[in-house]
Amino acid sequence: MKIALVGATGVIGEQILEQFIKRSFPVGELRLFASADSDGEFIDFGGESLLVGLLSADSFEGIDLAIFATPAEISRDWCPIASAAGAICIDLSAASRLEATANLLVAGVNTEQLSGAMISTPASLTVQLALLLGALRQAGELRSVLVTTVSPASAYGRKGLAELQKQAGELLNGRPVVNQVFSAQLAFNCLPSAGTADEKTLAAELCRVLDLADLDIRINRLQLPLFYGEGAFVRVEFSSSVSVERVKSVLGAAEALDLQEHDLPALIDAVGEEEMLVRLCASPAEPTTIFDLWYAADNVGRCAAGNTVRLAEMLATRIG
Repeated sequence: MKIALVGATGVIGEQILEQFIKRSFPVGELRLFASADSDGEFIDFGGESLLVGLLSADSFEGIDLAIFATPAEISRDWCPIASAAGAICIDLSAASRLEATANLLVAGVNTEQLSGAMISTPASLTVQLALLLGALRQAGELRSVLVTTVSPASAYGRKGLAELQKQAGELLNGRPVVNQVFSAQLAFNCLPSAGTADEKTLAAELCRVLDLADLDIRINRLQLPLFYGEGAFVRVEFSSSVSVERVKSVLGAAEALDLQEHDLPALIDAVGEEEMLVRLCASPAEPTTIFDLWYAADNVGRCAAGNTVRLAEMLATRIG
C-alpha cells in the first residue's frame, strides 16, 4: 500500500509511524510531509531514512491512502486534493467530524460503517469513551453518562508539550510564565472546563459514533500539568438494573480494555499499552442502574494513532 502521512513530525504523526512498525502494517511506499519548519528533515522508519517534504499539487499521485494528522485548516485544503488524486483519506482533525456526510469511526465500535473515500476519526477522548461505552452497552441500555476527565498537555500536540515544559522551567527558576496554548498557566496548576462548546462537541461526537442520539452525556475536563496519559471518572446509568458480574463480564471480554481488579491504575501505567486500564471504583449493591468507573489510557499512541492505524488496516484489507 502506498501511503502519504501529512503531519509526520507531529506528536501523533510520530506515533502513527511507530504503530505501523509495531503492528507490521503493510507499507509499500511511504511519503512524509510536514510544515516548513520540518522541511528537509529525515525520519528513520524501519531502518530507512525518509525525507520530510512540503505538500504540492502532485504529492498524492499514485497514493492509496493519505493520513492527515494536521490542524483542521490543512485538512480542509488538502483532503480534497488527495481525494481527487484517487487516495482514500483518514482525517484526524475536527474539519469534518460532525458533517452529515462524514464517516466518523472508532475501530472496534462502528467500523461496519467503513466506506467511501473520506474517513474522520474523533478526538482521543471520544475514542476512549466510545471503546468503554461500546463495551458497557452490551450489558444494558445506557441512559446517561457523566464524565470527569483529566487531560495532558499532549492533547494540544507538540506546542502544548513545549509550553508546559517551558513554564515549569521558568517557575522553577523564579521567572514569570507566558501562556499561549493554554488558557492560563498550566505548570503546577489545574485548568477546569465544563459546559463549553468543546465539551458539547465531544459529547456530539460520542453520540454519533455510538449511534445513540438521545444519550444524555455530560463531560467535565481538568487540564493537568502532565505530558502523556489521559483518564476519566465515568458514572454510567443504565435504563434498568444490571448485575456487577454482568458489567465485569463485558468489560473483561472487550479487546480494547484491560479490567483491573485491585488498585485504580495511574495514567503513566497506561502509556505505551494497547488496552485501556479500567476498574470499577466500588462494587455497588446489586442489581443497580448506576456504576462508577475509572480508566487510564494512552491518549496519543493507542487512542489517536492506534485508532488511525487500525482503520488503515481495515482499508488495506479492502484495497488488497
